[in-house]
Amino acid sequence: MSAPLVCAVDVGSTRIKAALRAAGEPATAAGTAPYPAGAAHDAVWHAVTATIRELMRHGRPDALILGAQMGGLCLLDRRYEPIGALEPGIDLDPDAAHRLDLTRSGCEQDRPTAAHRLAALLSADPTLRPAVTLVGGVKEYLLRRLTGAWVSDPASASASGFYDLATGTWSAETCAAVGIDPAGLPAIEDPGTIVGSLTAAAARACALPAGTPVWCGIGDGPAANLSAAATDWHGACLSQGTTTVARVLGRRARPPAVGPDCFTQHVSTGWWAVGARVVTTAVPDPARQVLERIGRRMPIERVLVTGGSASQVDDPRARPVTADRADGTRGLALIAAGAALRTDQPVPTAEGWQ
Repeated sequence: MSAPLVCAVDVGSTRIKAALRAAGEPATAAGTAPYPAGAAHDAVWHAVTATIRELMRHGRPDALILGAQMGGLCLLDRRYEPIGALEPGIDLDPDAAHRLDLTRSGCEQDRPTAAHRLAALLSADPTLRPAVTLVGGVKEYLLRRLTGAWVSDPASASASGFYDLATGTWSAETCAAVGIDPAGLPAIEDPGTIVGSLTAAAARACALPAGTPVWCGIGDGPAANLSAAATDWHGACLSQGTTTVARVLGRRARPPAVGPDCFTQHVSTGWWAVGARVVTTAVPDPARQVLERIGRRMPIERVLVTGGSASQVDDPRARPVTADRADGTRGLALIAAGAALRTDQPVPTAEGWQ
């Protein structure tokens, strides 16, 4: 069975990227657009669908799969109308953040999350509380516009602050501390799950047939690991951009125990990621800092660099990943191809999720 042609979309904090590709093949076509200033919900939706439409003259995909920066915030009321801005990431001084015990979430203890941000918003304006019906992020909002489903993947859920790694579900304690109903959080599905198909309105917006299947997809971090073939505990994927992030990904029955300066993310059934991040301009030699944090817990043997040159990383294990393999849309296409072929849970390998 040949791998399906997939329209893979990666929504970052500054750029929206899309590509038509099959697993193991170069992109048939690719496009990009800036993330809209002001982060208005409709503006983000129109930018994403316009990027998809640009690709349609190069071929008709069998499916659509979506990835996005993790950790943002989207609030909707009971009519599914937006409340406030669509935030791709949380920019909040930790000292000003609402105090929450997120020990079981896997998030770094000194880094604000969507849970912190929402707690601060509700504390500043209690009248918002009865209006907030659905709580998610950018990816969840876009999946709802595409299919009508309110759904997330484990990695994106892990970055929110609301997730409980030990149970693999939303934390009732954190929801109570913030003051929201956990029923308003998305359903959690593995990345290779088809969560629905394009609605008639979404199909018109994307210039795709109604009924085109949509995979759940994954956050941008694990997608980068998959693109770089960094899918075992000995290989770290180092991404250099506004934030410098290092992440290792591998199979475990239970989540790894890490310190407060690292994060743990549930990627898929039986798969976990451990990572560390810093603002690139905030510290000297950010790559070394994040690699040392992970290296104290995981036996890293090789470092695969994306979003920057390996010559900028003072580490003899580092090597750059080629531009095509570094493209996050490649990781998304691998998930979709592996999911289409699998008979049980997806397994990330250098060749994809099989």
